[in-house]
Amino acid sequence: MTHGQSHMADESGEPRGAVLFHERSRQTFRDHFVDLLGSASQLDVALQHIHLSGVDLQRSELGGVGRIRVLLARVEAEVLIWDARRALTSRRTAGPLRYLLGRMGRGTLCVRACPLAGWSPDFSVFRSAAGCGALLGHHWFRRPYPFRGPAFGIRCSPDEALEVGRRFDELWRAGHDVGPSLHRLLRPATEVGRRGSHSRAATSLDPDPAAP
Repeated sequence: MTHGQSHMADESGEPRGAVLFHERSRQTFRDHFVDLLGSASQLDVALQHIHLSGVDLQRSELGGVGRIRVLLARVEAEVLIWDARRALTSRRTAGPLRYLLGRMGRGTLCVRACPLAGWSPDFSVFRSAAGCGALLGHHWFRRPYPFRGPAFGIRCSPDEALEVGRRFDELWRAGHDVGPSLHRLLRPATEVGRRGSHSRAATSLDPDPAAP
């Protein structure tokens, strides 16, 4: 296993072996995620919990991905609504949230819940005609991280990523579709946020202090 950017790459540009990264690495989780997105036609993400207010992936970064599948271990409606409203208080996350909801409405972003299976750690799989990539570990797109200790992640080798992809497919088949329900639940929150943005700077929630 290599660390940071010191790994060797094959002719396709993919690392030959797994790459360890952490909170002190020059390349962040987001850097690795966006790098793998660049060649992906499908993205699969398995999360114990989703934090909508922490997702800032832009349309330009996701536009080349034809299909997105998100697998959640737990879906808590009230928490998601609160988090969606919080995301709308920041220009950094409001646009990405509305874009993702738009993809849910069009059917190119599918969400399933699999509460009885469980997995550890969180992981993402990036599929393309050329092969497969995967990230294991913390899925935080922004710094600082929520605690002071180590935050480890692994960028898998292509062969390892194929195995991770197979395990995702097993979980996906065991899950049940919650995408339409989530879309109906969250869409009104974004519409309220859009109307509110024309009349005041933020919703009744405290605005994100990191917002530009």
